[in-house]
Amino acid sequence: MPNLDRFATGLPDPQDQPQQPIDECMLDSCQRPIYPGQIVWKHGCDTYCSLQHLAEDLGASQISAGE
Repeated sequence: MPNLDRFATGLPDPQDQPQQPIDECMLDSCQRPIYPGQIVWKHGCDTYCSLQHLAEDLGASQISAGE
């Protein structure tokens, strides 16, 4: 006898599908894909995958105080 349970097979789970990137890191040497829900850094309309990449793209450098 066939299975008449309507919940035996359901719709595919959308979480099982790989996520599509929505942007990429604006640092030319990185360009890593950025996915929905990922924590990112914004400067204007530019998106960066890390604070270090944002600072590097802005030309910031780390020094010791007093130098």
